[in-house]
Amino acid sequence: TQECIMLKISNQVLHPEEIDASQVFDRFYKADAARNRTSTGLGLSIAKELVLRMEGEIWARVEGDEFMVEIQFPKWN
Repeated sequence: TQECIMLKISNQVLHPEEIDASQVFDRFYKADAARNRTSTGLGLSIAKELVLRMEGEIWARVEGDEFMVEIQFPKWN
């Protein structure tokens, strides 16, 4: 088993039922309609591309009132 480095990021959300964790890495996906004017919805799509290019993995999920993103990179010696 190869060692890895794990980064977990979470924040509380007001309407967790509005977030589709299976779509958050899609370009232009925005769960919050209020962000339509100020956000492009590209942030997590770009993050996923960067993580994959660095041979890592990235996941998102909603638990209770928290939105979480986990990133895992292989640890190279």
